[in-house]
Amino acid sequence: MSDKPAYRTWKKRLPGFLRNYALSNGIQEIHLFFGSSTYYLKAAQAAVGALLKEKLIKKAIQYHVIGGSTRLTPQTHGKLLEDFLKRGSIDKLPGDVEERAL
Repeated sequence: MSDKPAYRTWKKRLPGFLRNYALSNGIQEIHLFFGSSTYYLKAAQAAVGALLKEKLIKKAIQYHVIGGSTRLTPQTHGKLLEDFLKRGSIDKLPGDVEERAL
């Protein structure tokens, strides 16, 4: 989603989709594994922010890779996501990752 037309479409469509998905599945927390300067995060923040404002979810977290790059950030997020899916939580963050509440 490196181009403006794709970003505009996602920013418009994602809030409704995410709202319906969260309500239908009883989702209370959302964890975002997106680079901090990406259009993916910008679109997701708008959608998640609306859910938080309406109190439809309790918590939203973005994992920021300190000093990340186009190679390091996806690798780190992949490892964190794998850990989360295996255990249902992330027990310990690596030193180069900080948790940011939205």
